[in-house]
Amino acid sequence: MPQIINFLGNWINKPGAADSAGTAAPPINEADSLSELNYLQEIVFKINSAGQWLFLNKKWSDYTDYTIEECLGKSWLSHIHPQDHDTCREYLRRITKGQPESLSAPIRVITKQNISRWMEMRANVLPCESPQTFNLTGTLTDISAEKSESERKLAQYRALYSLVSNIPGMVYRCRNNRDWTMEFVSSGCSELTGYEAGQIVNTSTAWSDIIHPEAREYVWMSIQSAVQSQQPFEVTYRIITQDGKEKWVWERGQGNFSANGELLGLEGLITDITDNKRQSLRIERDSLFDPYTRLATQHLFLNRIQHAIELAKEQPSKGFSVLVINISQHSNAGVDANTTQNDEIAKEIGARLNTILLPSTTICRLNSNEFGILIERCKTVGSNSTSRTVRSIQDCLRAPIKLDQGTLYTKVSIGVAQFNNHDSNSDILSDANRAAVQAKELGGNKIEFSDHQQNVRMAAILGTEAELIKSIEAEQLQLICQPLIAPGKNGTQALEIKIAWQHPRRGILHAEHFYNHINDQTLIRKLGKFILKGLPGIISELSANLQNKQIYLHGLGESILNGELLTDCIDTLSTLSHSDQQTARFIIDIDDKLLSNIDHQGLQALTQLHQQNIGIAATGIKAQAPYAELLRLPGIQAIKLDMAGELPNPTNLKAYNAMIACYHALEINVIAEGVNTAEISSAIETSGFDYLQGSQINPK
Repeated sequence: MPQIINFLGNWINKPGAADSAGTAAPPINEADSLSELNYLQEIVFKINSAGQWLFLNKKWSDYTDYTIEECLGKSWLSHIHPQDHDTCREYLRRITKGQPESLSAPIRVITKQNISRWMEMRANVLPCESPQTFNLTGTLTDISAEKSESERKLAQYRALYSLVSNIPGMVYRCRNNRDWTMEFVSSGCSELTGYEAGQIVNTSTAWSDIIHPEAREYVWMSIQSAVQSQQPFEVTYRIITQDGKEKWVWERGQGNFSANGELLGLEGLITDITDNKRQSLRIERDSLFDPYTRLATQHLFLNRIQHAIELAKEQPSKGFSVLVINISQHSNAGVDANTTQNDEIAKEIGARLNTILLPSTTICRLNSNEFGILIERCKTVGSNSTSRTVRSIQDCLRAPIKLDQGTLYTKVSIGVAQFNNHDSNSDILSDANRAAVQAKELGGNKIEFSDHQQNVRMAAILGTEAELIKSIEAEQLQLICQPLIAPGKNGTQALEIKIAWQHPRRGILHAEHFYNHINDQTLIRKLGKFILKGLPGIISELSANLQNKQIYLHGLGESILNGELLTDCIDTLSTLSHSDQQTARFIIDIDDKLLSNIDHQGLQALTQLHQQNIGIAATGIKAQAPYAELLRLPGIQAIKLDMAGELPNPTNLKAYNAMIACYHALEINVIAEGVNTAEISSAIETSGFDYLQGSQINPK
């Protein structure tokens, strides 16, 4: 820019080149003497003190479609957006008063097609012979792309702010110190605590002061334990509001880590659960045993779990396990599901369990089709005694249940969580429940363990990795398609392609279920190669049904992020995408835990996929916590909200709707995965999801 201005300055000061304010001879375009300016990417211009064009290089015509002859001698304001006229006039006014010597400002230039283009105007004042006249010479640089990106980011920020403001409760970002120094809190802070956001953010009112004194150490230890292992945390505790009232809150959050593993802070959501907590405590105080089934109430069950936790911490040899058992009807003969029938079924199940379990075992009915069992003094998961006990329970409950109306045949899914330094009864019960949900998703009649390391040990006992290697060599794996449907529409709108394994003992397993039991990166890479090798064949078979559809690929994410299969994946998918018969869009499923802890190599992989028009779907997303960080990653085309194991209620449906609206504003598809029950399907039918996916999804 300085070189151009100096060049023009020399030209302006040539004899006969100066121009007065509107009284000179008709302007002359001296492009012949300045032909080299036509090769610049910027528009080069000169105007006089009256604001008339005196010179324009060829780039003016390229950008505006006006010929230079059409513009010379005319007012520059006739080609500038009306909203920018005041800026230009003010600058010329200041020049006449001798104030500025240079100008730098964004303005909009109007093309011949009446389209506005953002330009960065940079100019210098070059005085003429008369002190009252001057010439202004400079450049116009196209910044339309930068402006569009800036506006897009502003819209994204507004959408995210709207999302945060509409989530029930208080969304926060804080430092990981004893005061929990808040750097941001949402507007829900006022309703939750009575304090305005400005009273909490970076002020003397620390969040630790709001936490009930009896809960401060518990909250600190719970969160630090999760942060040290870079895991999300959930904690329930009491707070003291500004007017001195106690409230029960539930907090879910996670650490925000840099690419090199440095903890930058904490982010999460805190919601008011006071009414639910008080009602729960009131019911629990009413009785210890169910009057009909004679099984322990949840109050007694949780108390005994808490006692077992305290005992195990004092005496490590006093281990215990918590089981969650899900009973689902496989088939029935003349049996109607109603409250009375459910009570009879529960009574029969309780009676069976009491015949095979020790008297010290506590059995609880958690809901109409789920039961909890506390087995004390058991050995480590994977030992013969524990495995034998759990399998005995499964065999006992799988026998048909004979009722007055007929015979009921069931599927029994068992989730097992062993004590592993859990702090509360709710923690270990949640672990067991998640394992039970996974067992049910595997098809029922399955046993799953909660802790990752325990699952690894169990997988080693079953020989999962060795069996998979043999299955690959024996070509016993296959690629299958799972439909994704759009609510209210007929037919399949999208597909997910994944591996299925015919396990010799556990039946057909989908990839998402046995991938969790694999640590061997070589084996994961082999499975990824199996997918890429078989993909052309299955795409060819389905080509007639894939026009303009999205195809989601499961099982490639980890090997792509670490770079092992990135090139192979891009080559395969690019070839398929450019096929004459293929107009489908490929999107790769990647678990949100991998994306949340992505490193520089992973970011490069996402960028390369995005450049090849290959999208990313973040899977395993929950509605209870913000995931704004994911939106900064390149190529995010879809978000998969994990619905498995939880029935939406009016409160969290608001969170879902707010998240969906935000993602739609950013042109991101939202998919409900894990729609494995009719209740979940019905509850979210009108929630705005683009697609539904799960065992309850059947295209019409």
